[in-house]
Amino acid sequence: MLRTGKSEIAAEIPDDALVMVAQDAEHLRILRELGLKSGIISPLIARGQILGAISFVTAESDRRYNQADIDLAEDIAHRAAIAIDNARLYQEAQQSQQAAEQSAERIARLQSVTAAFSESLTPLQVADVIA
Repeated sequence: MLRTGKSEIAAEIPDDALVMVAQDAEHLRILRELGLKSGIISPLIARGQILGAISFVTAESDRRYNQADIDLAEDIAHRAAIAIDNARLYQEAQQSQQAAEQSAERIARLQSVTAAFSESLTPLQVADVIA
């Protein structure tokens, strides 16, 4: 699913599938206890990039997902992916702004030192600028 970018549906989740994904006996016991019945896994795709996946699972009911549910799952996944991507872009913009502000501060200090050096006429004045 993460390679293809396509949603996958399991109308029925058989016990064999739980055995395959369980990490150990305790994990298998917990999975069985949850009473998982049906599931959909949809990729989180934003700007053509797969960011991850979101899983929808029914449990403790006789409700089973079908093809009609995939459209809703994909819409939710798309909205979640956009939100994740926007948050990442916002964080990158904040980091870029902070880096630009730090660079501007460094440039201002360098300009100040350069101006002070250009006004220095004696070795003592140069030493004062350095200190």
